[in-house]
Amino acid sequence: MFNPSLLHIISSHSRSPHYHRKF
Repeated sequence: MFNPSLLHIISSHSRSPHYHRKF
């Protein structure tokens, strides 16, 4: 359930703390 596109989005939003909180 992990798409390569998601990885790209996460990498792009890596600066966002909101995303870091989810992971």
